[in-house]
Amino acid sequence: MAFTSLIKKMSLIVEIDVNDNEIIKNKITALDAKVQQMLLWSNLSAIWGYLLLSGIIVRIYRGLNGTHAVFLIGTLGLVCLLLVIYLFVVWKSIAYQQNTRHRASKEYLNYQINKLVGQRKLIAAYLITNVLLLTVASLFFGIDLNRGITTLFKIAAPVSIITYGLGLYFISNFTRQKRKLDDLNKQIDHVLFMEKVNQN
Repeated sequence: MAFTSLIKKMSLIVEIDVNDNEIIKNKITALDAKVQQMLLWSNLSAIWGYLLLSGIIVRIYRGLNGTHAVFLIGTLGLVCLLLVIYLFVVWKSIAYQQNTRHRASKEYLNYQINKLVGQRKLIAAYLITNVLLLTVASLFFGIDLNRGITTLFKIAAPVSIITYGLGLYFISNFTRQKRKLDDLNKQIDHVLFMEKVNQN
């Protein structure tokens, strides 16, 4: 029911041209600034969390007399550096790009779809980084320490379960929203196509 009313509202907005409506451009830009700021804080928090996790892993490894601490630090640092670069690139790609050739509803809809895709990429990067950090650490723990892998997973299991539970929830939620918006996008394309046919 709510989805049908959303389709009707979007169909009415199709008639508004972005070139003639600076208010819509400004609202989308303001909304994007808030989203970008929230995603920036999310990325900074994730990076800080992974640096803390890496520090804890190294500390435990050294405390258990691991012999390759320098290599472990370098490898975990490289994973975190690659994460920072990837998160920055995805974060910048989510930003709203004004395109004056589209009507307001299409422009806003494409912006929302792009934002959802970017958010899924960010969450996937968080989950993949967690796997990489634990995999690298388990290799070092397994090679150098007796029962090292068991010790590592006892420490990391609670946080990993929560991380993956939340990550999968958000990915599935964003995927559902994207499907709805894709369907709405197709319907608007159909309306615009029919307008062109009727004009000819």
